[in-house]
Amino acid sequence: MTGTGATGTGGGPDLPAAPRPRARVLDPRTWPWWAQVLGVYAAARAFSAVVLLVVARHQAATGWTAASPGYADYAGLMWDATWYRRIAEGGYPATLPVGADGLVQQNEWAFFCTPCWCAA
Repeated sequence: MTGTGATGTGGGPDLPAAPRPRARVLDPRTWPWWAQVLGVYAAARAFSAVVLLVVARHQAATGWTAASPGYADYAGLMWDATWYRRIAEGGYPATLPVGADGLVQQNEWAFFCTPCWCAA
């Protein structure tokens, strides 16, 4: 007997087996568009978290954190969040703080500046 087919009744060509439901769920190409977008977002966030954890392990002590801070301290205190909190709690300074060299120092108005950038 040749050409028994998927049902074994004979006479027809062999049909491919239907995909297993579990394999279909694991294939992102079969997900709705919004689930694919969320999957890419989750993967990007996971990658960022891993990078931050690796970098934080080598971070020296600063005015904001101890050496080798954890993820929450590194992501929440080392970046803009601390400046936004200071602005929310105390507002912007009335005058710009200037160092002994005459350059504007880091402050709530220009927290992204370092003295060498602000000098230009």
